[in-house]
Amino acid sequence: MNKVYYPRLNEALYSTVLKNGLKVYMVPKADFQKTYCVFKTDFGSIHTNFIHRDTNEKISFPQGTAHFLEHQMFAMEKNKDAGDYFASLGADSNAYTSYDETAYTVTCTKKQKEVIQFLLDFVQKPCFTAQGIAKEKKIILQEYLMYQDKPNNRLHYDLMNNLYWNDPLKEEIVGNEESIKKINKKILLQAHQFLYHPQNMTLLIVGHLHVEETLQWIMDNQNGKQFSPCPPVDIKTPIELLSIHKEFNQFEMDIFSPYVAYGIKINPHLYKKFNIIKIDYIMKIILEQLFGSSSDTYQELLDQDLISKRFRYYAHITNNSMYIAMQSDSKHPEQLLNYFENKFLNGRRDELQEANFTRIKKGIIGSFIKSMDDVETITHGILDALTLNCDYFNSLDILESITMEDILLVYDVIKNSPHTKVIINPKKVAKKE
Repeated sequence: MNKVYYPRLNEALYSTVLKNGLKVYMVPKADFQKTYCVFKTDFGSIHTNFIHRDTNEKISFPQGTAHFLEHQMFAMEKNKDAGDYFASLGADSNAYTSYDETAYTVTCTKKQKEVIQFLLDFVQKPCFTAQGIAKEKKIILQEYLMYQDKPNNRLHYDLMNNLYWNDPLKEEIVGNEESIKKINKKILLQAHQFLYHPQNMTLLIVGHLHVEETLQWIMDNQNGKQFSPCPPVDIKTPIELLSIHKEFNQFEMDIFSPYVAYGIKINPHLYKKFNIIKIDYIMKIILEQLFGSSSDTYQELLDQDLISKRFRYYAHITNNSMYIAMQSDSKHPEQLLNYFENKFLNGRRDELQEANFTRIKKGIIGSFIKSMDDVETITHGILDALTLNCDYFNSLDILESITMEDILLVYDVIKNSPHTKVIINPKKVAKKE
């Protein structure tokens, strides 16, 4: 295996690619009792349209296919469940579907060989039945309908619809009522064949492990299986405009207090000026300076009853899309949105003070170093960085390289980027005659 040692962190990352194309990464932690494994495919909710490289045939899956497939993968023969088998080994298992990946996770402190090999087995051997799919469809439809009653979920996706014209970020990860009903056994098997091939998958293990021994377990498992050639399909990415789709939208729900969201769409080509992980950290520092719990702005918004303790802000940073968002329930929604607009459109550079920048940057560096004691944080940090073609363990050097000039440059980009607003109002009660 290839080994990269990071002396400042005293960490080592081992990696190799097996003959079948499976990418394997390991980070041994000698003093840890726990082992955390993630087996993931580069197939997320935004991946619904593909083109066959040889025939130019267009292949489409309904929205929500990746999420539906994730749920179905735990089904085994004789009505058994993969999660129950992991539990019998003393391991905790889980799975999730995001915009750009589906991942199967397992944590254990013993029987690592059995756990790792079963993780590979159940993900690589689907067991779909018409009865199981019909049952799961009802569950996922209920899940979708439940999300429609959650204001924060509606707020997020309405904000995405305002920001984007064509980007599948605007579609819900679970799909919609119509698309979920379209998913069947044939679609799930085709999606698994195309996108769960070892060449499209990554296995990452962090924690208590012996590298060579663990690699041998993995190789023995994979060498005992036959895989068809990886289907030559490419993701068809829609063309997205730099402008926003809508400047404003509002609607009503059964809620007690209004909810608002404010979003800023940023040209993703910003990553050509900086390492994309550096952009992510810069965005975090800017937002923390402007809206963090220790900022004057945060206290001012609370004092004026413009936000609640549920106020949140975040940045979404990938090679293809970037935005920042703020959202909260608010007694004065229009006033809050005007505050955000003034803060960004008319904000002054001197609001970003050098002393606050230094303090926040040191705090993030400290949190990063402390995260080396958490196997889950390390694992998902590595996976996120791999998706961005970056090295997670270089984050310390990247953080230390950030200057106040970098902060101001990106702040100017944010100020000059298109903004959008969303309000959810409580439903009006009809007056009695």
